[in-house]
Amino acid sequence: MFEVTNEFRSKYIIDIRGKDFVTYEGLLQAGKEIGIQSLVADPVQLPNAENEMFAVCKATLEGKDGSTYMDVGDASPKNVNARVKDAILRMAATRAKARVLRDFTGLAMCSVEELGDLRDPSSRDDYHDAADAPFEADPVSSPSIIRKNRQQIDSKSELGLYCQECGQEISAKVASFSSDRYKRHLCMRCQREEDRMRAS
Repeated sequence: MFEVTNEFRSKYIIDIRGKDFVTYEGLLQAGKEIGIQSLVADPVQLPNAENEMFAVCKATLEGKDGSTYMDVGDASPKNVNARVKDAILRMAATRAKARVLRDFTGLAMCSVEELGDLRDPSSRDDYHDAADAPFEADPVSSPSIIRKNRQQIDSKSELGLYCQECGQEISAKVASFSSDRYKRHLCMRCQREEDRMRAS
């Protein structure tokens, strides 16, 4: 169980209309302090016109203590703000990882990224600007929807391999190499981009 300090609260917890929400960055920091062995998000459903751009990702977290956590997150133009509508897959992955991090750390408060109406999850100022607007938690938080998504995951014995950055399907060989080098699944293009970012 992670203990929330005043420093952590000032950095990572946002008050929106009298209710506390933790940022994904804060959840990740708390997880690192407890001890994360691995944290991976895999696409379960890629967004496309047929499913109304509804993306679903499954996140799996393994702790250094041997514990394992799994949960799902979804995102669509209907439950994210317009400013992040072009990052539907990444938002689904972030939401899924936020949920397993919440379980792992014992932080019971909802994450900011699970709110569907904030302007930009990367901007702390927007968290505060949103305090004057009505908000609604991501519908996937509903237990019935979570159960449905888990059933979808369980019914797929062989999920395809996809780039965790852009969603492109990748081969097992590329996935294995990427997992060893980058600790996540990346296509060749995103691997080159990652190398370029590391070199800069």
